[in-house]
Amino acid sequence: MNKRCSICNETCEDLFCGRCLRELPRVRYPFSIPFIDSLQVMALYEDPLKSLMHDVKFKGHLSKAKVFSSLFRLRWKDERVDGVFYIPSHWTREFLRGCNPGKVLAKEVGKVLGVPTYSILKRRRLDVPSHTLPGWKRKVKHHRFQVKKKPPVKRLLLVDDIMTTGKTLQDAAMAVKFAMPEVEISAVVFLGKGRKEEGFGRV
Repeated sequence: MNKRCSICNETCEDLFCGRCLRELPRVRYPFSIPFIDSLQVMALYEDPLKSLMHDVKFKGHLSKAKVFSSLFRLRWKDERVDGVFYIPSHWTREFLRGCNPGKVLAKEVGKVLGVPTYSILKRRRLDVPSHTLPGWKRKVKHHRFQVKKKPPVKRLLLVDDIMTTGKTLQDAAMAVKFAMPEVEISAVVFLGKGRKEEGFGRV
């Protein structure tokens, strides 16, 4: 059944038509993150994708994650990877939500790339969700990730939904690098946000 594009209202087969996805503003993110060999940010943290990600993360509308896999397919700069992994939720938060949205998004990316999605990390404790903290507190917050599985790979892609300071990505990649120092880690973030004075914004 055909739907209406959420941006242009034209008939399409998904929540957004291909033209509108292609025309979404690209992101300038002129920084590197420790322990991550390359980083790609797919789009800015603004509507309509902001609301769509909110539906996926907090309302359980997992079918909408396919829009982000379409965005990934359009914007991924082809890098060879052997597998995909994601930021884990604490088991209590995953139980209350009924799923881990990051895992859902990572699996969509894995399907596009034709590689397996690995559950490599676990959280050692339940902490305050990063999206509820101001930026400076995110930078000093210590995420306690532990490697629970070491897949036989050389190149991994870390998938995350939203990035502000990059601290969560850094901590996740650090845990993997310490356990598997020979592995190259790339990262892809679907939506990025930051301050313009730091150089973050539209291309």
